[in-house]
Amino acid sequence: MAFFPLSQGGFTTPAPACSDADDLLRAIVDTGNRLSEVSARLQPTAARSSRTTIDRLERAMMKAYNVAVFIRGNFDNHEHDQSELDDLLEQTVDAFQEAHEIATAGLRKLGDYHALAVETADPMIKHAREEIVRLRQHAIAELGAFQGQFDAARKSADQAYRNIRMESQAYQRAQHRYEGDLQKCANGTLIGGPFGVLVDARREVEEVGQSLSESQRVYSELQDLIQTLKPQRKSLRIQLCQTEYLSAVLPSLEAASNATQSHGLRLQTQLSRLKDTVARLARRASDLQECSDGFSKDEYAMALLEICRKVLIDPALGDEVRIIRNEIVNGYGGNIPVRIKGVVDVVDDLMKAMFSAPSICGEIRETM
Repeated sequence: MAFFPLSQGGFTTPAPACSDADDLLRAIVDTGNRLSEVSARLQPTAARSSRTTIDRLERAMMKAYNVAVFIRGNFDNHEHDQSELDDLLEQTVDAFQEAHEIATAGLRKLGDYHALAVETADPMIKHAREEIVRLRQHAIAELGAFQGQFDAARKSADQAYRNIRMESQAYQRAQHRYEGDLQKCANGTLIGGPFGVLVDARREVEEVGQSLSESQRVYSELQDLIQTLKPQRKSLRIQLCQTEYLSAVLPSLEAASNATQSHGLRLQTQLSRLKDTVARLARRASDLQECSDGFSKDEYAMALLEICRKVLIDPALGDEVRIIRNEIVNGYGGNIPVRIKGVVDVVDDLMKAMFSAPSICGEIRETM
């Protein structure tokens, strides 16, 4: 009779169920939470930076308005205090530069958050992909080996059960022969000598009975072993299932990472456009300051109107542009030069278009 070995190291105990998979799942969830925190900071940072930049541009335009007031009337034919004008121009340049610094700082902060999102998610995603493959391959290998051992135990148990059936039948036949010989002996019809025949019959009953008992013992032990192995097999199956679950969870983290990084890049692009516009305004104001000595009223007016034209990037700046425009137009007393009038018309058209345009802050909010 061939039985599965019970005490020859035929079975191995699997590793504790899914500790590595549990750790990886916690790491994925933790990374997702930290990524959500980074994502939640992007929008407020962009909105706050853009709003503060617009506020500083409004202040800068009021400084520019002071310059427009200074050149009102017959500026070219009257002496004026150049140092006072230089001071007004310096204040204007400083205000535009402050707005540029705020936009630059906001853009830098957005860049830091974007980099943090990349540093938070990308290495974890790469590690998780590799670890899921490793865990899955390991679980499949262990389950395959263990399943082979389990199947061998089942096969041995089936064989032991068949042996029990055959030996039970053999035992019944031997017992029946022994009882028949006893009856014949009692009747005096037993051929061959009663004592020897009865001894042989009794020995057969005992030998077959011992074999049956051994088969029953082996079968009982194999059944106990199978019941012991079932939880271990379940544990290995759980490990494999957890790797499948991890494979299903990881794309959510990848999608969240892609969405956060894309959102951050869109906000940086929008704020970068604002920063570049403010930089051009700061340069234009600085150029006006450097070349102002000896400038005519028309040159100042053209420079200020050019600033008005470039600054119309948000409806919030419309009031400041309007008062500068009106100051310049009124300052000519109805005798506005054609060249100046052409730029004024351009500014008027831009103000009309800007009146119904969304705020830069509003556009940034819509990207959420």
